[in-house]
Amino acid sequence: MLPIKFEGQNCVYAERQPEYLPLPAFSTPDGIVTSIWKPTDKERKAIADGANIALSLCTNHQPLQPIIMAVAHNKEIV
Repeated sequence: MLPIKFEGQNCVYAERQPEYLPLPAFSTPDGIVTSIWKPTDKERKAIADGANIALSLCTNHQPLQPIIMAVAHNKEIV
């Protein structure tokens, strides 16, 4: 899966950090950050065939922040 640009995004995290993928996101004043990820065709098939989705977070040994996973209805900007 890759993070994608989307309508309404207002920032890009790690834009100038070549060791990371740039992360287009929508960030709210109260600290909620939303990004949209696009599965590859192979990943879409695996999901359709019943595969689960794994989420890994780099916490740097800090407390885990609350997260939400959802189906995004926004389309990528071409």
